[in-house]
Amino acid sequence: MTRDDAPLVFRPDPVSGAEPAVPEHPWLEHPWTVLVVDDEPEVHKVSWLVLEEIRFRGRPLHLVGAQSAAEARKALAENPDTAVILLDVVMETEDAGLRLVREIRQDMGNQAVRIILRTGQPGQAPERRVVVDYDINDYKAKNELTADKLFTTVIAALRAYEDIRTIERFRENAFGQLGDQLGLMHDVLSMCPAPVAVIGCDGVVSSCSTAFAAALGLEWRHLIGEPLAPLLPAVDRALTAADGTGYAVVDGVAVRLRRDEAGAPAGAVLRLEEDLS
Repeated sequence: MTRDDAPLVFRPDPVSGAEPAVPEHPWLEHPWTVLVVDDEPEVHKVSWLVLEEIRFRGRPLHLVGAQSAAEARKALAENPDTAVILLDVVMETEDAGLRLVREIRQDMGNQAVRIILRTGQPGQAPERRVVVDYDINDYKAKNELTADKLFTTVIAALRAYEDIRTIERFRENAFGQLGDQLGLMHDVLSMCPAPVAVIGCDGVVSSCSTAFAAALGLEWRHLIGEPLAPLLPAVDRALTAADGTGYAVVDGVAVRLRRDEAGAPAGAVLRLEEDLS
């Protein structure tokens, strides 16, 4: 008898929060958390049977069970790194799953977790309407979700979640590096006696010297993060004049355009060439 021919033997019905055995060396392999939300015990049994041995990128799955939307909320609070949710539509109410989707995306602000909607009654949640109206990542009818399809669906969702988290980490690191650079720029400009400022492509002041702010009758900390043009109208004219050569002086405002390593616009450095008071 081959493995495919062997009869299925179900594990004990998992309860809310149940999980497979802990790895022998858990500190070596941080698992992917997969939340199964369904009020049918058989769905949990089959899900555990298919998923508990899966490894992706060398990491196992940490399976968490919930039998209602209320239990799912608690499970998400306890497992904020949940990567995939296999979510039933009809539980406490006919639209409990759909309501939970909106709560996860809007109230919890969780855009990273991949939500796979599963329903045994497609007529109550038509696929096209649900896919358009709700921020889900896949839609499956339970009667078509075989073991192989469930495996493929979860692996695809894990891969998408990994990509999203990689992008988020890149953005966080880039933002941190930018903050460090701006902090250094503040330190340098704070010691500069000249009326100098740095603005971004949006015209907002990212850094300035005390002398620059004083020329506008402000303290420098009140100028940071504010658009400069309303306070210094000549800036827009100077930026326009500098568009061709990269440098211009208009009405006492000197502008030198900045570009990044790829040559894209990166704002400008300003210097006041005359007393504005």
